[in-house]
Amino acid sequence: MDLNKIKKKKKETKERIITLSTGSTILDMIISGGVNKLGGIPSGNIIDIFGPSGCGKTSILAELAASCQIHGGQVKFKDPEGRLNKEYSEVYGMDLSKNFEYSKPKTINELFEELYDWKPSTDKINLCCVDSAAALMSDLEKDSEDKMGMKRGKDFSAAMRKFSKEIEDKNMILIFSNQEREGPNGKYATTNNAVIYYSSLRIKINPAFPKSKIIKTKEISIEGKKKVKVEKVLGIISKCKVIKSSIDDPLREGLINIVFGYGIDDVRGNLEYIYSLTGEYCAIDKIYKQGSIQTAIDYIENNNYEKKLRELTRDYWRKVQQELKVSRKIKVRI
Repeated sequence: MDLNKIKKKKKETKERIITLSTGSTILDMIISGGVNKLGGIPSGNIIDIFGPSGCGKTSILAELAASCQIHGGQVKFKDPEGRLNKEYSEVYGMDLSKNFEYSKPKTINELFEELYDWKPSTDKINLCCVDSAAALMSDLEKDSEDKMGMKRGKDFSAAMRKFSKEIEDKNMILIFSNQEREGPNGKYATTNNAVIYYSSLRIKINPAFPKSKIIKTKEISIEGKKKVKVEKVLGIISKCKVIKSSIDDPLREGLINIVFGYGIDDVRGNLEYIYSLTGEYCAIDKIYKQGSIQTAIDYIENNNYEKKLRELTRDYWRKVQQELKVSRKIKVRI
């Protein structure tokens, strides 16, 4: 018996990545922080993320794609609306030249035929992003033979029923983004019920209330003239709510910060979360008061404290969950 080989195998097993990060520590924790110390999305799941336009759905998909690549997995990015561009990909750290396949399927059957034929060559977590499922048509609709789109639902149901059995075998995550719109009976997600039924995780994302924008305000003077106050919207703040989950507890909520040209700002989000609990911006070994978040961000980044801040945020999150935990004796059955 080779003890060195056994130790090496145990170490590899321990270090194996079992979830992908959304790019936000808080979102990772509300998804699976109760069952995994790092949180995130585990392999073998179908995800549905929905909400109004412009609140960060594609940002989360892009962050997951970058996370998948960093850990050696393969990515399929399906873009029926054809909105992904090189500049956007670079912002989110996606490498389009390595372990990345991009296509613009038009129909439901076209999408799932590609997925059925996919044989990932890695034992890492693999990812397929569909942005957005609402843009996919049935074959009949494509040929103008199904103007009401009635066949679309049947195609989605059949494809999801069959492919849901292959998710785990391919060690992959399948994630859909979908828009939420206003209809005669209120708001609805523009996707087929099959995605809703077969999803093991559904996340609703909306602009945060009352503060939904990241704004920078500054007094400036041009050519020696009187100082004036100017401002610029740097990004958005969105609220994520777990509507359905077979991974961990549902109905958890958390905020994510998305900065234009940067992506999901995890440092800002973590500092804001800790501030909501303590009334201070905790930059590891320095404390900043209200109104000093940018100074705290700079200090974290200049000292490479991002990892320590993530760990501290997870600790605070777990402490909150522990305080809210309800302990009961084993249920007496009759």
